[in-house]
Amino acid sequence: MLFRLLDRQKAEVRRQELLFAQCVAATINFGFRAPKEPVRPESFMPSEWGKARKPRRKRYQTRKQVAQGLRQMFFSLMKAQGNGDKIPEKYR
Repeated sequence: MLFRLLDRQKAEVRRQELLFAQCVAATINFGFRAPKEPVRPESFMPSEWGKARKPRRKRYQTRKQVAQGLRQMFFSLMKAQGNGDKIPEKYR
């Protein structure tokens, strides 16, 4: 029972920290002298200071990479159907 109360208290403290940190970060980021790099709310949360940051997700593909992937897929389907001779020369 005591552990549940402690977990609840920690969650409430973290929630209050997050609300305060978001307010501070927004004030700094949109203030009169905003920094070049935006400030993250985690910078103002003491409960997050000792934790390692999660690695950032890989960025999405560029439009050119998506187009190349689609072309390869469609051309391989055309070759499989016996229409490989209709593929333009610059894509072969």
